[in-house]
Amino acid sequence: MADNPNNQDAARDERFLQLLMANQDKIYAFILSLVHNSNDAEDILQDAITVMWRKFDTFKPGTSFAAWGFAIARVLVLKFFEKNRHSKLSFSPDLEKELALITTEKLTSEGEDILGILKECLRKLDPRNYELIKMRYAEKKPTKKIADERGIASHRMYRLMGKIHEILRRCMRQSLSIRERI
Repeated sequence: MADNPNNQDAARDERFLQLLMANQDKIYAFILSLVHNSNDAEDILQDAITVMWRKFDTFKPGTSFAAWGFAIARVLVLKFFEKNRHSKLSFSPDLEKELALITTEKLTSEGEDILGILKECLRKLDPRNYELIKMRYAEKKPTKKIADERGIASHRMYRLMGKIHEILRRCMRQSLSIRERI
């Protein structure tokens, strides 16, 4: 007796959803670490999920779904950078090239470590800076709204958020460098 195609589709759908639910936060964190804007990261994540859904038949069972998702998300982030190259918030071509060099294998092996390192670096922030990051990403408030609430000019808040991101980036690079030497 042949398998019912509807049962096969339902099993495929269920398998995809299980893998996605188990890995969606990791993929979102990866995207957010690159674009630094929760709205953009959410849009890119939705696009990545759509691509992953369409290409799910190419996913090899037994391999890392997160790594597969990172690879797809990385391509979409690069497209995002290219599309927004002239935006005042775009990254330099050097940073985009650095992103392009990130390998899926490295992301997979370090994925959990990277989230742990980010948490360590967040704990090291000055309490005022930590509060701003929390407002921006945990509470998902736009930077302009935070500036308005704090009575700070928007351009100064964007500059301050950029400095905080740089502090976090340096802390993470230093922590990763130390771990690689161990």
